[in-house]
Amino acid sequence: MDGVQGDKFVLLLHACIEPMKILVLSDLHLSHQSFAVVMDGARIDAQADVVVLAGDIDDGLGGFRWAREAFPDKPIVMVAGNHEFECRKCALFCIH
Repeated sequence: MDGVQGDKFVLLLHACIEPMKILVLSDLHLSHQSFAVVMDGARIDAQADVVVLAGDIDDGLGGFRWAREAFPDKPIVMVAGNHEFECRKCALFCIH
């Protein structure tokens, strides 16, 4: 690395990067129950940099729509679970 020792490079890189705060939700099953994104007067994503939805949010495409409405200003990563795959049309779907 052009004369930079590996450990010094890691320390320098670490000083430049702030930790990412991730809100992870899974198994919400919205077709069976509702889920509030506001609890005790505060949004659950208030401190999050990104929202990760880790499967079984809703049946079919419902979870994708809910995610964009629930977290309009956040990047969303959605990992499809078996409930999302119950819809044959959602093999590939991107949230913009």
